[in-house]
Formats: sequence, C-alpha cells, structure tokens
Amino acid sequence: MINIKKLNKPVVSFTSGKADYIKKKSKLNGNYEDVCLCKYNIDLSTGCPSNTNPKTRERNATKYNCSYCYARRTNYHEPIPWKIKESVLEKQIEENDIKIARIGKTVECGYKRFRGRLIKFLLLCNKHNIQAIMPTKYLEYDKQVARLLRETNSALFYSIGADKYEIGACLHGCNNDFRLEQARKYLSAGVNVGLKLIVDLTVSPEEADERGWHALKALNSFPKERIELLPLRIKAKKFAREVTGESWDMLQKPLKKEEHLKLKEFENMKNRPERYVMEQDVTMLVPNYIHPDYFYFIEKKQICGHIGTKENGVVYCDKCLLTGKDGKRLEAVSFQQSELPEHPGTVRKKEWLIDKRERQRMEKKQIELKLEHKAYQQKLNLG
Repeated sequence: MINIKKLNKPVVSFTSGKADYIKKKSKLNGNYEDVCLCKYNIDLSTGCPSNTNPKTRERNATKYNCSYCYARRTNYHEPIPWKIKESVLEKQIEENDIKIARIGKTVECGYKRFRGRLIKFLLLCNKHNIQAIMPTKYLEYDKQVARLLRETNSALFYSIGADKYEIGACLHGCNNDFRLEQARKYLSAGVNVGLKLIVDLTVSPEEADERGWHALKALNSFPKERIELLPLRIKAKKFAREVTGESWDMLQKPLKKEEHLKLKEFENMKNRPERYVMEQDVTMLVPNYIHPDYFYFIEKKQICGHIGTKENGVVYCDKCLLTGKDGKRLEAVSFQQSELPEHPGTVRKKEWLIDKRERQRMEKKQIELKLEHKAYQQKLNLG
C-alpha cells in the first residue's frame, strides 16, 4: 500500500488516484481489472497557484480558482513548494514497481516557481524508466523539460477550457491561447503532447465558442488525434446557468422536439433525452449525450470520463495517449458504467447515512425514555 501523505507534509511522495475506482468488472471471474493509468500520483506543492492573484498576492480560492476544478476542496492552500527527497520516492518506486506516474493530481505543477522540482522529478523518472502523465495550464516551453519528456516517453497535456472560468490561471498569464501556443512548441520539439478539451459536449463547438469556450479554436489548430474530451461536470446551479444558458432543473428535463431533431444522428439514443443527468449519490450533473460534431472522439475513444447514467452510461479511457515499448499508442477502452465498482465516496456516504440513522434512532429512544420517566414521576407525585 502507498503511504498517503497529508497536505501539510513538506515532502513529495506518491499518492493513490482515480485508478482505484476506474476499474472494469471482468466477465470471466467477476473481479475488477485496472483501466486507468493514474494509479500513482504526485503533487509539488500544498496548494494551487490559481488560488492567488500574482499582482496583489491575495489568496481566494472561491474568487480565482477554476470554476470546474474537481480539487477545490483540497487545493485552496497557499502554493508552498514541497521538498523532493529521492530516497523517499525511490523507496516507493521499488516497493510498488511504479512504471507510470501522474504529475499534478490536485495542484498545478507547471508553475515556474516549481520548475526545479519538476525537472528533479523528471530526472528521477528517467533514471527508473517511469513514464509521466502531466496535465498543465502553466508550463511554458522549456528545452530541458522537453528533452526529459521525450527521453521518458511521457505524455504532456494542456487543459483547454474557457478563460472566464479560469480567472486565476489567466491572471498568471496562462490563458487558453498561451496554452495552445506552448502545446504547439512542445509538439514541434518531438514531445508526446495533447489537449484535454473541457467543454459542454451537448452543444456544437460553434455554439460553445459563442459562450467563450476554446473548443473550436483547439479543434481547428491542433491535430485531432491528439485531443481528448473531458465531459464537463456541473456542480452548482449558478454555474449551470452561466455555462449552458439553462437552469439546473431545465437541464434535467427532456429536450424540446426541435432540439432533439438536431441530434437524430446519435445512435441508440432514446426519444427526447435529458441534456444532463444527476450523478448517482452526488449532487453533480453530467452530460447524457454528446453532440454529433464530436462523434469522431467516440469512434476513437478519445474521451476521459463517462457519459450518461449508471444504468445506461458509457465510461471511456484513452490511456492518456501513452505509447508502449513498440512505439504504438496504448489501446483505448470503453465499457458500461454499470461495470464500475462502487465509488469510495458513495460508500462513505452510505456509511454516514447509516450512522446518521442510528444516531437518530438512539436520540428518539432517549427522548421516549425521558418522557416515560417524566410521566412516571408525575404519577408518583400525584399518588
């Protein structure tokens, strides 16, 4: 087992990740098989630089952090860099036989202030033949980083979304145009680089472009085979209105007839589906279908995440564009969402609900006993 370090620890170490619950149930023996490659992860700081205004030094996660960040509850701390102790990391590498590692689980690791630590970790990857998967918004072109990414056969991803929902990153000069430019530079340098495209997948790229998303620009200026779709997950009612133009409740209602006709090309689509559906046991909306303009990515399985409900949804994993020893890209997979194991968060929620019901039962019992005792005392006093 990996020793998961708490956020306030000053030393970089490997932690577990989403690979723990992105698994596929085997039809042969019923056991769960690994799918996601992000089993071992590192962060280089206590908090994300996007929480801070670089000019005023004000730190405010609510104000500056990316609106769709999944780690907002944990990366709001000041971005203080951690130390890298090779002995600590090498021990974990040896114990767990680590071959693939993600750089940046909950914070931005491409920040210039962390460059020395990033290079030190990539050198360690080179030494132990570890492939890295690095998502980023901040990493500018660096010759040494490019060389190490090539030598380790790693994958670099630039997250492409919408500037108005990524205020902190833009204040640091790392808007979506900057990221596209850096991605092209790394690609020209021979690095295995791709784009993670965050967008409302239920509408066309043109409509998304009108709402401020950079999807259309990315699709028109970068090789399609190097783009991965990230289905947008909506966690707040205000954000739902801003992103889609529809209210939280309207997104979960069946499409109007004229809207559904635009999507008639979608295979196996039920009549007049909901645009978004509620994630099971989580207050979060996920897309229920993909607009036909994105069918290429379904065919090639260049999607990271799931579409639809647990009953009829599909999970996609494109293996982060990594290649094997033969130089060929690892085979992408897709499977029914019902084949996923139960999410640990769902298990904890169920346990909490059981505990809550038990507490409520005990409290009710105590109240009944007090009332019985009070009635008995009154009866004695009257006697």
